[in-house]
Amino acid sequence: MVGKDVKGLIVEETGDSLKLIDNPSAPDKITVVLKSEIEERTPSELSIMLKGVLNKLTWEEIFDLLAYVLGGGDKENALFRGHEH
Repeated sequence: MVGKDVKGLIVEETGDSLKLIDNPSAPDKITVVLKSEIEERTPSELSIMLKGVLNKLTWEEIFDLLAYVLGGGDKENALFRGHEH
């Protein structure tokens, strides 16, 4: 990957490599990058969430998504109380 710009969501990081996906709608397509080949690593200020994805969700699904994100993925968090999952 030397000389190539790679963008994506890191799904796994080990001592010597990163596994990432560049398309959330195709999570089975994983790119493996060796850390020894990384010249620079910069977090993106943009989300990889597809544009308009919230338009396809109901209000309840949007609130559940927000509860998940704000609650750190912890279903025991107070934000999840009273919701059926």
